[in-house]
Amino acid sequence: TPLYSSAASDVYKRQVCVSSLLSLVLAIPSSAEGQDPIIVSGKSTAYNVDLGGPPYLKKYTSSPPLMVAARVGSGAVVAAGTASTCRDNRWNNPSNPIPYFDILLDKAFQWMKPGATKVLWFEGYSVYNTIYTQPVQCQQLKDALEARGYTLTGDATTPVTSDLLSGYDIMVICQLQLPSTETGTGGNPDLLPDADVQVIKSFVEGGHGLLIMDASDYGGRNYYKVQNKILEAFDVGFYFQDDQVQEDTNKWGGANYQPIADVDITTEIGSAYQSATGKNEIGLYSLCSIRIETDYDVS
Repeated sequence: TPLYSSAASDVYKRQVCVSSLLSLVLAIPSSAEGQDPIIVSGKSTAYNVDLGGPPYLKKYTSSPPLMVAARVGSGAVVAAGTASTCRDNRWNNPSNPIPYFDILLDKAFQWMKPGATKVLWFEGYSVYNTIYTQPVQCQQLKDALEARGYTLTGDATTPVTSDLLSGYDIMVICQLQLPSTETGTGGNPDLLPDADVQVIKSFVEGGHGLLIMDASDYGGRNYYKVQNKILEAFDVGFYFQDDQVQEDTNKWGGANYQPIADVDITTEIGSAYQSATGKNEIGLYSLCSIRIETDYDVS
């Protein structure tokens, strides 16, 4: 005679399975271990929308993540939806009451690699937000960072090799647009060679920093699939989305794509930013959000 009824036995089996699964999962270190979690996020009144192209995977009705950081090996990665913010007269527009994007990047660079001075602003694979390749879009940000002691070099050489990265402390990828002739698809990650991704991964794990950025999907100019191919190699647990972050209340310049965002001053980067500016906010421009994955899902 069975000890349990069939229904009761099924319930018991499910309980044992879930208990065993959770025990196993909780014993596995988080892929985001060493993360200096969300550095910048929209305020509670911010949200994301889909302006076209692939739908986002996570809907935010409040506080969408905009900049996230993690330690990787001996180095670190910072991902931010701020590619469009980098352009001249956007982060430093006279209408922006908190135009300290250069200081935020300075503190991110120093968190990734203390003492960093040499920055490669990579401009290959159809990067539009450039400091060297004409037409230059980010000259004012370059000047501001160099005034803070950095040497920024724009280089469009492909493929990415260890020789290309040699001698640099930080690599900046300000949205690889692959292919640049195609919009509204999220890009084609197959056009970014696997070997390039592995070189970037080795560079970071060897004690260097990577700032990787994407932009909002306005006009279809979001290439999250391409940038995410790099983030997936690091297994950090956060990824770009094909969306636009909007703010109807806390904004500057009158446009809902120009949010005033919160800087988390409990993080090392945020604390250093506050010490330098006296602020825990920043004005940004035309952003995509970042989706943060948990370690496991139970359904």
